[in-house]
Amino acid sequence: MRFASAEAIATTQRLLDYGLGRLREDVVAAQRFGLTAMVRGILEAQLRVRVAYTLGYVYQNGQRLCHTPIEGLEQMLRTGIAPGARISLHSWLTLPSHEIVDPTFWAVFPALSSPGEREARSLFMHPDQMSDRTYHPQWVGDGFVRRIGTLKEYEGW
Repeated sequence: MRFASAEAIATTQRLLDYGLGRLREDVVAAQRFGLTAMVRGILEAQLRVRVAYTLGYVYQNGQRLCHTPIEGLEQMLRTGIAPGARISLHSWLTLPSHEIVDPTFWAVFPALSSPGEREARSLFMHPDQMSDRTYHPQWVGDGFVRRIGTLKEYEGW
């Protein structure tokens, strides 16, 4: 069963606009791991289904975007990352139907996102419908970004 019905997309868009709508592009790009985690909670409540927090790279226009070889990921797990270091890794959400919800691609790669994606400030689509972009998972779950220190829990907010 696919979740990307017109109603689900419209509802998701309203929720994303409420949660991310006032954030500048540079803020969304810089905080993509945390914002994706936030959107995950919103989607799970809305769709009543488990949503996978997914990390990996995107392939578009003949290039790998946000690609880190497995060896690099293993190194990050062993040593963590330096404060302020740039991480070449992308995050998105994957539904049980394999549909992709990507709330940050438009901000991380504004020149490569479609006009509709920039306007909606997100992507909600099944990979079968994508003609020029493919998503390549390398890690499922937010444990990786928590362990290397890019996603932290803050108590008392």
